[in-house]
Amino acid sequence: GVLVREAAARRACRRAAAATLQKYTRGMLCRRLYGKMRRARRADACATLVQTLVRGFICRALFGDKLRIRQFEAGVVPNVVTIQKFFRRCLAQKRHKFMVKQWANAKLIQGIWRVYHSKFLVELKRNQQEKFVRHQAAKKIQALMRLWLLRQHLREKKMQRHSDILFAARKINTSWRSYKKRLATVETTHRLATERRRLAIRTLARARETLAEKLRVNRDQVDSEKASLEWTARRMRELRIFDREAARSIPKIVLKTELLGEMDVREGWKTALQNESQKITNQRSMAWEELRCCRVHVARVKKNIHRLQREQEELFARMDAGDAKIHEISVRARRAELRRAADARDAARSRKIRAEVVRWKVTGGDGSR
Repeated sequence: GVLVREAAARRACRRAAAATLQKYTRGMLCRRLYGKMRRARRADACATLVQTLVRGFICRALFGDKLRIRQFEAGVVPNVVTIQKFFRRCLAQKRHKFMVKQWANAKLIQGIWRVYHSKFLVELKRNQQEKFVRHQAAKKIQALMRLWLLRQHLREKKMQRHSDILFAARKINTSWRSYKKRLATVETTHRLATERRRLAIRTLARARETLAEKLRVNRDQVDSEKASLEWTARRMRELRIFDREAARSIPKIVLKTELLGEMDVREGWKTALQNESQKITNQRSMAWEELRCCRVHVARVKKNIHRLQREQEELFARMDAGDAKIHEISVRARRAELRRAADARDAARSRKIRAEVVRWKVTGGDGSR
């Protein structure tokens, strides 16, 4: 299309140049011809004026009155007409020669122009044919190039579509794997949480059993300490009773010793009573020592009982805390199970709703497609 427009523009330029040249040539010839004709008319007018002036001068010089002038004029008119005819014939011959020469020049110019124009037309036709051939070749090349570009575009579009399909498939696979992974993660998390809760409950149960065992041991220790305390209290009562009896028996022995006679002294009753008194005194001292030891033992046992009671209270507190923890974990597990069941129920309901919506979109709701 561009080549055709350029060729048309060149042809229009050449036609305009040829028309301008012809117009200029014809104008030049016409100006020359009209100039000669104007000059001829001007010369004819000048000759007529000169003839009239000469004739009037001659008439005035030769004849003084008007009658003679009229007569002269009547006699010399044929001579003036003859002179005018001669001058006019000369001017016509000269004008004819000039016109013949001008027409010969015009024919020469026209012949040269026609030869040039015919050559120009032949060259233009050959150029047009070459341009037409080039235009046809360019059209064929453009058609082949457009076909190749179209094939490239279709191939790229097909590759792009294939790439889009692969991307969509990869996206779907990734989403599905992520969904399965999330489900597995949720299941694993739920299972791990359940296992952690069970492990925590078992650990707390074992800890509670340990605390219960410690509590039983503590209670046994408290019972043994209380039994020891009771035995020590009985022993202290016995020692106090023995001390009171010993304190009452020593004055009696002293009184008996004082009441002994010489015969009794010789027989050894005094020594026996003194030994008895010494024995009772020693036993009383030993009872006092044992009583002090019992008091120390009682204080230590009471201290141990108080410590064991504190430990027992701590064990009870720890057991209560463990029971509260077990109850809290059980409540959390129950809530998690309820929440998981509610989520599963909601997911099933959502799937059912989506399936129903798809069925209505596909079948229109009445079963007709």
